[in-house]
Amino acid sequence: MKKNGRKLTFYASVVVIIIAVLAVFTYLLFFVLKYIPVRFEVVFNVILAGVVGVVAITFLVREIRIVGIELFGERKGGAISSAFKYFAYIVLALVILALAGVNGTSLLVGGTFAGLVIGLAGQTVLSNIFAGMLLLISRPFEVGDRVTLTTWQYGLVIPSYPPKFFSDDRLIPGYTGIVRDIGLIYSKLSLDEGPVIKIPNGVLIQSAVVSHGVKERSVSVRYQAPKVTDLRELLDAVRRAVSEDKWVTDPEGVKVYVQNIMPDYYLLLVQATCRGDLEEPVRTSLYVTIEDCIKGLSSKK
Repeated sequence: MKKNGRKLTFYASVVVIIIAVLAVFTYLLFFVLKYIPVRFEVVFNVILAGVVGVVAITFLVREIRIVGIELFGERKGGAISSAFKYFAYIVLALVILALAGVNGTSLLVGGTFAGLVIGLAGQTVLSNIFAGMLLLISRPFEVGDRVTLTTWQYGLVIPSYPPKFFSDDRLIPGYTGIVRDIGLIYSKLSLDEGPVIKIPNGVLIQSAVVSHGVKERSVSVRYQAPKVTDLRELLDAVRRAVSEDKWVTDPEGVKVYVQNIMPDYYLLLVQATCRGDLEEPVRTSLYVTIEDCIKGLSSKK
């Protein structure tokens, strides 16, 4: 019940906003620009077409998205629904202009002034809409892709914990998650932590996009190994153990380096090419493999 109530409130709010926008748009066309004859019938048709059109488009986009995901998967289904949304709103705008009696000549005559007024009033909104269209055309990512977005508009503070040499060599200050929707003004990203972030398309088009949709990736882990045996024997044992790990796709390419030698331990760096686009499960498995290897060497001593 609560969910249905929220949906009803949302749709009611959308209708109110649409009516308000159409009222301002109609006032601009009829009383400011004054190149559309003022008739009640025209005003009624414009408002009715706008309200019905937006409600119909919202419903159709939702249904097309559901069917598209079932037939083609999340990525293609989301792209189809986004493309349909843009096309439908363009057609709706042309229909409203036709009902209002606006022809090509009047648009050209009033285009300069109208473009200046509308452009200044809705610069941010229009930039987001055009950015959304460019995202659909250029396709730096698709719905369903897991990406990291990094941009100077939204700064992040990266916490650091000692000791520093156990942390990653490189951190990407950005928002990582799965793209859920590319909307007219905002796009949705479902973060790995759970929340959904809505980013304006105008900001998104300027962001650096790191795609994580890879079949394999290079993973590095550091391990503080006690001096249980000769260093060369330790390196060979760790290399053999890691090469047999279930995540490793290139056993011959496993590298084991010594980064530091302390009185009680060696600091090892292990690099391996592993399958999957997530790093943490792979790192966990490699740590377990190295730990088991070290325990085996300790038991032989």
